[in-house]
Amino acid sequence: MLKELSETMGVSSQEDQIRDYIRQTVQNHVQEIIEDPYGNLIVRKGVAVKPRLLLAAHMDEVGFMVMSIEKNGLLKFKSIGVGVQTLIAKRVIIGKNRVPGVIGNKPPHLATSEELKKWPENKDLFIDIGATTRDEALKSVAIGDAGTFDTAYRENGDIMYGKAFDNRLGCYLLIQLLKEHDLPGYYAFTVQEEMGLRGARIAGYRVAPDMALAIDTTGSAEWPTEKDEPEYPVLGGGPVITVSDQSIICDRRLTERAAFPSR
Repeated sequence: MLKELSETMGVSSQEDQIRDYIRQTVQNHVQEIIEDPYGNLIVRKGVAVKPRLLLAAHMDEVGFMVMSIEKNGLLKFKSIGVGVQTLIAKRVIIGKNRVPGVIGNKPPHLATSEELKKWPENKDLFIDIGATTRDEALKSVAIGDAGTFDTAYRENGDIMYGKAFDNRLGCYLLIQLLKEHDLPGYYAFTVQEEMGLRGARIAGYRVAPDMALAIDTTGSAEWPTEKDEPEYPVLGGGPVITVSDQSIICDRRLTERAAFPSR
C-alpha cells in the first residue's frame, strides 16, 4: 500500500487522485466519511467520546503548476512547496496522463560569469516534454496542470525510497490505525499543507477536538553541523516527537504524555 500511496499524484490543490485512493481504502473501516468543500477527507472511527481526538496527516505533496506554454513547446511553471535548488535537471510527470518531462535551465557553458555566481530563479527554469511547438505541447498538457517528480518506489533492506513520503507515510499510519485498531476519534487527511497548513486549519475548526495530533515526517540530521546543533533525529532511531518548530510550540502535556506514556 505504501508504494501506491507514494506513486499516486496529489500536488497541493489537486489532491483528487490520492483522496479517492484513501477513501476507497478506509471506507469499510469507519462509521462516517466527510469530504468538505476545500477537499479534506475526514472520517470518524467508533462513537463520539470525550475527550474528542483528532489525528491528522496531509495528503498533498510538493510539485509545480504549469503557468504558460512557450511558442517552442517549453513549459513555464510555478513551484509549489519546493525550492529551486531541488528542481534543476529533475525528471517530472505532469497531469492525470503523467506526461514525462525534465526541468532545465540555461547550460552553464552558455551562462555569464555573473549568472554562474548565483542560483537561477524559478522564472529561469522550464520543462521540456519533447514538444517543438505550443500546439504540439497543448495536445498533452494544459495551463493549470500540476506535476511532480518522476520517482519510483523501491526498497533496499529496511530502507525505503520514493516520492511524497512527506506525508504519505503519515497517511499510511492513519490508514493502518483505522484498519487494525479500534481507537475512536476523527482522522483527517488534509489538503494544501505545503501551501501553508490550509486544509488542517479548516479540519480543526470543523471537528473542534479536545486533543489533536499531527502525524508528519521530518528531516534527519545526519550531516556535518555546527557543534551546538543536535545530531538527531537519525534514520532508524524511531518516532520523533516535535517540541517546537518555526510556527508552533507544542503543548507540553501532550508531548510528555507521548514521550512517557506510562507516567
